[in-house]
Amino acid sequence: MQDQVTGLLHAPRDVAALELALYTLLADASLRQKMGTQARKNIEEIFSTERIVPQIEGIYAAILNKVGS
Repeated sequence: MQDQVTGLLHAPRDVAALELALYTLLADASLRQKMGTQARKNIEEIFSTERIVPQIEGIYAAILNKVGS
């Protein structure tokens, strides 16, 4: 996650910062929309079929090579 781009980050156990982040998102619909749209775009790029399938095929090939040896 990118702070202020795809979400709002805060320190662990910082309840006041969490409260502020939640309030900020609740109060600003356009910010929620913008961050949500960007987050979805990032996920679709990171986990696209074009990127994931070759990785999975490589894992299967490595497993089959170990089994076949």
